[in-house]
Amino acid sequence: MTNQTWIITGATSGLGRSIALAALDAGANIVAAVRRPEALADEVAPFGVRVMIVEPSRFRTGFHGALEFSATSAEFMIAAYGDDAVADSSG
Repeated sequence: MTNQTWIITGATSGLGRSIALAALDAGANIVAAVRRPEALADEVAPFGVRVMIVEPSRFRTGFHGALEFSATSAEFMIAAYGDDAVADSSG
C-alpha cells in the first residue's frame, strides 16, 4: 500500500478508525473525514504528512451542506491525493 492514498469517512471511531489505522500501518496515506478531529489527531500524529484530517462541518454551506461537502470535498481530495481506495463508514 505504500504511496497509495485512501479517503476514509467516519475515521474517528469504529470501522472507519480501524480502516484508517490499518491503512497507515500498511504504508498508505489517508485523508480522514471526521466530525471530531481531536478524537483521531493524537493517534495519527506520528504519521505526519501521510495524514490529512478534514472536518466536513467546516465545508458546509447552504441548506444541503452534507451533499455539498460530499461533492466538493471529495472532488478536491481525489484531485489532490488520488483515489486508490475510498472507505465510506460514516453514519
